[in-house]
Amino acid sequence: MSVELKEFGGAYFPKDKALKKNPELKPLAILIKALNKGIAEAVIFGKLAAEHPEHIDDYFKVKIWEHREDLPCPELDVLSPDFFGSSVVWNVNAGEPAAAPQPEDDENQNHSDDRQAEEMKSVRLLDQHSRAACLALFGPVEEITAAQYGQIVDLINDDQSSFEQNLAEALTKETRALALAPERQAQLLAWVREKASETAQWPDIKKLLAKWIDTPPEKRELSTTSGDNENADRNNTMRLQYNIARGIIARSMDFDINNTPLGIEQRANSMLSDKNDTVVSSWFLPLSRTPGVYDLHPAAIISMVKTCDDHLHIYPGELRKYIDAFIASNDCINPDPLLVDIACGRSSLPVPHQETTDEETRPLSPGEADAPANKPLSDKEFNADIDRAIREQAGASQQPSNDAEKHEVPPALSDREIEIAHALNDLISGRTGIMGKEEAEGVVICTGHSIADVLPALITDIVVTELCLSPNFSDDEIHNVATDIIDVWSDDLNVRQKVALDGIVEYRRPIPPKSSAPVTTIRTSNDAAPEQLSAPAPTTLTYQQQLTIAALQGLCANPAYSAISDELPEMACLMARAIITEEAAQ
Repeated sequence: MSVELKEFGGAYFPKDKALKKNPELKPLAILIKALNKGIAEAVIFGKLAAEHPEHIDDYFKVKIWEHREDLPCPELDVLSPDFFGSSVVWNVNAGEPAAAPQPEDDENQNHSDDRQAEEMKSVRLLDQHSRAACLALFGPVEEITAAQYGQIVDLINDDQSSFEQNLAEALTKETRALALAPERQAQLLAWVREKASETAQWPDIKKLLAKWIDTPPEKRELSTTSGDNENADRNNTMRLQYNIARGIIARSMDFDINNTPLGIEQRANSMLSDKNDTVVSSWFLPLSRTPGVYDLHPAAIISMVKTCDDHLHIYPGELRKYIDAFIASNDCINPDPLLVDIACGRSSLPVPHQETTDEETRPLSPGEADAPANKPLSDKEFNADIDRAIREQAGASQQPSNDAEKHEVPPALSDREIEIAHALNDLISGRTGIMGKEEAEGVVICTGHSIADVLPALITDIVVTELCLSPNFSDDEIHNVATDIIDVWSDDLNVRQKVALDGIVEYRRPIPPKSSAPVTTIRTSNDAAPEQLSAPAPTTLTYQQQLTIAALQGLCANPAYSAISDELPEMACLMARAIITEEAAQ
């Protein structure tokens, strides 16, 4: 009984390192007859070992394809270095050779070359493994050529271990590195290449990546290979911009500046990479011209930006005065604990701030020094002066500004709005049992707005909804209704208020009466009175809690999630919320 053999083609492509050592290496191609691809691969490797034993480690793993009549055909049983050239090219997507396109004339050839040169792949559109390999090979680039994409595919498919392959695998596992800004990715790669050995495996490289990412930016080591003046200036610039971005974010949410959460870092990176952002650039320009600004503590810069008026950056002159007054009023190199607490949101006290004018610094004349206005006040006069200043300030805050150059003062919040704001602050800060702080930040980010924009809208929605119902919302009702609004966020005021009204009606719906619990009567041998035992009342769970329990049970039963047991509760909560949101949308 005869066995029909199939024709298989094989191609060896040289590695980049080998080409640097020996530029004369060429791709090899061969055609053999075998029973299947596995046998063909073994036979072709034997041919390479027999004919080119000194170059076995210089080529990637052989690429096998089943030959067809419409494909270019290499020589039978001969490793040919002349197969690939002007007439035959390698089709990366199909994994087989193809005939090179032949233009009709020179003009078409030029247009074809131009189109090929302009054909660039966006790195963002690649899968996660390919993006990690691209970062390991070419650094933080936005686009790659077709040839570079071929190198990425070769690196992924290469069976032989190399530093670039282990680095790509580590980047795939440590996805936080792929979410960093390009400048920080360059810093990370330079530091890892300096710390890791050439023979390091991906678990060791992954630990280095996590160590660098988990270290606060102001405490991170910089690569000594990039320690020249130009790179040092660039790193100082990036740190200053990063602290400015954190200060802007700190206006709407509180976080530990010495251990910045990943969500805050991602928001800061998105602000720095946004070409249309003007707030960071408006702050960076005057700060970068301030003498000794790179010696200032991050807490000083963050608190400076955080406690400033939101629109002051529009006026460069006023911003310059504010920066100078802040630095003159505080020790910005070694800040006191109050400044750090203000930056972290642990203190609501105002930042010590003083403004000096030419009139204030002018020395007094002898006549002015003896004037009653310049003599020290008694304790009674001092206290009366303070009370008068407070009354004047309170009256001024209720009057609209007539100065066209100043911003319109928003109306003061009512007592009820302040109570609602406190309840919402507890919800966003993770001080309720509904969701943690990081989960709350993530849910707010999904709305596409900052907390500073979401909170006023939530306050308005709840106040308007309270006008339709009585009594006012309790804190628990505010937490639940606000959670419902954020989960299905809409910029339409009417949609949000409908969600709020439906949520409070559902929350206040009376619980249906429960059936009486079964009673068990136990009779003893004597004539004693029967003892009645009531079965414990069943615990009622909300629909969301039932979904969360079911999701958690499913995740725990899946062995694939056994390595991330700490994240399972949060994942179960997110799955339950997603199901409720999907059902509400139907």
